[in-house]
Amino acid sequence: MLAAWLVAGALQLRTAVPSLPAAFCLVAGGRFSGAANHLPHRAGGGEDDLVRAVRIVAATLVGATAIGASVMLLARGHSADGGTASLAIAWLILSLVAVIAAWSTVPNRTGVCSATREWLARRGPHLVLPTLGGEALIAAATAWAAVSMAHTAGAMISPFEAAAAAVVARSLTHLPLPPWGLGIADASLVLTLVAIGAPASAALATAALWRSVMIVAWVVSRRAGPLPATSADPRPTGSRLGGWFHRWAFRSLSVLPARFANRTRRRVFESLFRAASDPWQYGTMPYEHEKRQRLVDSVPPTARTIVEFGCADGHNLLALGTRFPGARIVGLDISPLAVEAARERTGELGNVTVLVADAATATARLRALGVLAADTVVVAEVLYYLGSPAHVRREMAELAGLLSPGGSVVLVHPAGDADNLHAAAAGALGIDALHRQSFDHAQRPYAIDTGVRPLDPLDSAGA
Repeated sequence: MLAAWLVAGALQLRTAVPSLPAAFCLVAGGRFSGAANHLPHRAGGGEDDLVRAVRIVAATLVGATAIGASVMLLARGHSADGGTASLAIAWLILSLVAVIAAWSTVPNRTGVCSATREWLARRGPHLVLPTLGGEALIAAATAWAAVSMAHTAGAMISPFEAAAAAVVARSLTHLPLPPWGLGIADASLVLTLVAIGAPASAALATAALWRSVMIVAWVVSRRAGPLPATSADPRPTGSRLGGWFHRWAFRSLSVLPARFANRTRRRVFESLFRAASDPWQYGTMPYEHEKRQRLVDSVPPTARTIVEFGCADGHNLLALGTRFPGARIVGLDISPLAVEAARERTGELGNVTVLVADAATATARLRALGVLAADTVVVAEVLYYLGSPAHVRREMAELAGLLSPGGSVVLVHPAGDADNLHAAAAGALGIDALHRQSFDHAQRPYAIDTGVRPLDPLDSAGA
């Protein structure tokens, strides 16, 4: 069980700060998986913000899972007097309170972005899957202990219900109570195990082991000391698991009706931009600076009208506008907050315009602006939000009339996404062949594909 607690915390810490050594994460992880809001940790400054951000993600996920577990226990009550039902209702309410209490620590949205909100915006989405995996380990280890002790006492209980009891109790550790408040979680575990058929002695022994392991994990984390200064160094995670989860989530979203999918994407991006001024660290991450420079170098020097689809907060637009002062540059993004940030960032450049538009409305918005065609279209770190290659092809086909014959396309994405999605996007834009530049970056390899739309036969004859 101790290994489950340590691994759970290590997964969270390594995902939040990818530059940390795995051994350090294993030792220090107990400050995240341990007695969350009750026992002190050796932190300060930025580490306090990190610990708070990780706990908010954990409290939200565990609390939501605990609500589902409470509903399951409510539906499968064992005692005729309704004892299990009463407990399940109580734990459901307390789990919801734990989630609300965790988010109450985030500053008001209208205030200045705090470091906690920056962490949530930058690493929060990456933490979802490791946190779920770690908490599943803790629940499984606790259920195994409960089933084993109940069996020793001559009783049989459902491992699924034991795991549900563990999840509910775990969610209550996130309540912002003094140390004695941990007794609420312990009582939850004991009473729920008894309600599902475990002998009182086995339930008490399980709770004692559960609590002991939590404290040992916390003691171990105290030996690790504070996070090294390198924890503030922004780097891409390069996590295959995190990347898979990210792509899977948006691919699932893409099967919904287009209007609903776009609305959901916009809300996701709006939330990120409310939480942080630069949620993807385009301005601070050396990796992003290198990639941006190579993107600009890939644009034909003769470009006169450049359109970037999915311009986010305008870092690429600023670089393009500075490199091509004689060109007209237009950025398009689905998020009004991102467009506002991009306009502010490029405000001193008279050749840059930024519009709110998605693929379906882009052509109309550009024509209203007087842009009938573009000789260069840039698409960077956008296609995986559109879903599968089929969905990418469908969305990008909306822009096919925008790219003029003989015009160029520049596609920039991580290597795996480039392999899966660039050909689909290029085909939808009328590009027959792509020229690949691959960059084997240590944290996250990426590729830049460029291609030219063939001239129409009439244009070729006239030339």
